[in-house]
This record gives sequence, C-alpha cells and structure tokens, in this order.
Amino acid sequence: MSISFAHKIYSRILNDELWIVSGENNLINVTDDAPVYLMKEIELIENENEKTLKLIHKLKKKFKGEILSESEASLRLSKRLVNPNRARNRYAKLLPTKEFIEMTNINNNSYQNNNAKTHLQSNLKPDSDQMSLKLR
Repeated sequence: MSISFAHKIYSRILNDELWIVSGENNLINVTDDAPVYLMKEIELIENENEKTLKLIHKLKKKFKGEILSESEASLRLSKRLVNPNRARNRYAKLLPTKEFIEMTNINNNSYQNNNAKTHLQSNLKPDSDQMSLKLR
C-alpha cells in the first residue's frame, strides 16, 4: 500500500515554497502555482548539491517543467521525432538555405573534396514529397 499525499512546504535551501506530491494522481490537490515535485523527481535529484538544486528549481519554476530520467527523456524525444508534423515545424529552420549552399561553394550537382568527387542529390524542390520540412 502506497501513501498518497500533496504537501506544500517552504524550502530554506531554495528560499521558496513548493509542493511535494506522491504521484500524478494527487496533482488535483495542488491549489496554486508553486512548483510541484513528484516523488519520482525528488528521487532523481536527492543527491545533488545546493547549487545544482537551486538551478534545477529555477528552471523548473520558469519553464513549468518536470525532471525526467534519461530513459524518460529519450522516450519522449523519440515520440516527438516520430510525429512528422512536430519535426517539420521544429526543425525546418535547420535546413541549409540557398545562400548557405552558395556560400559554402556547394553547387547543385557536385563539389571537390580532397580531389574526390562527391555527388550531391539536389533534386529537392520546395513542394516535393522529399522536402517535407517546410515552414507553414
């Protein structure tokens, strides 16, 4: 049998109020905007030094975020990248622009690299299926 709770406390180390909640099902008992720490989050940071705890708290408070284990973070990131609409909107800015390609001396068909010819496939057109990373 697990204990269910949601308690608001004042931390002298963080110089702030926060909620400690046993699990996600008890989030309904949180009654204000103070940062919420689930027990699983506390377990991840309990051995950190004061400076790191203050930084984590500051970021959690500012971005209303949650602390994830490495495996949880990897899983969530992979789920985001699988959704093409999210990836399209988020990473479209990373595509090289025509100016960048010209500036780096890469033309439409090929370029010289250590006397070896490397062919680039530049059949991507803004409206083609291959070029799905387009801002809308």
